[in-house]
Amino acid sequence: YDNGVKLATRSDGIDITGKIYPTGNIHMPDNIGIKLGAGNDLNIWHYQTDNKSYLSLVNTSTLKIHNTTDDETMAQFIPNGAVELYYDNSKKLETDSTGIFVNGALRGDTVDLADSKKILLGSGDDLEIYHDGSNSYLVNGANAGNLYLQTYGENSVKCIANGAVELYYDGTK
Repeated sequence: YDNGVKLATRSDGIDITGKIYPTGNIHMPDNIGIKLGAGNDLNIWHYQTDNKSYLSLVNTSTLKIHNTTDDETMAQFIPNGAVELYYDNSKKLETDSTGIFVNGALRGDTVDLADSKKILLGSGDDLEIYHDGSNSYLVNGANAGNLYLQTYGENSVKCIANGAVELYYDGTK
């Protein structure tokens, strides 16, 4: 174009100088990828196996998903590390070597744990809630202080560490 080479053949394919402006879809067969970057460090593949289609993104460093204006992180996938999910550019969920961490409220219809799996509360896991298959347990740790069961701010049952158990009715012991 205008005395400049824009498309040239070579022994291993073609060279394109400039941008590509397709007027229709670009069709590629299954199991063929697009390699991007000077070191081919980002690969995008569509492949089909067992009558199922897959999209594969292969990246040599952190894979980030941003919004269309590129000013908000939506997700990050870190090789040999965390997966991070964001809401309004604020990290809400991440994985680590021990499981997941949620920054904010954990909401849902059900928390379903197998027998003897525990819900641990407190910075020292001071309170345990679990079911062992036969019995249910609410365990207050050794250094956790007293255990109070309340209804609308009034004591119903007060379990004093190494001491008495007090029962209340309408706020009266």
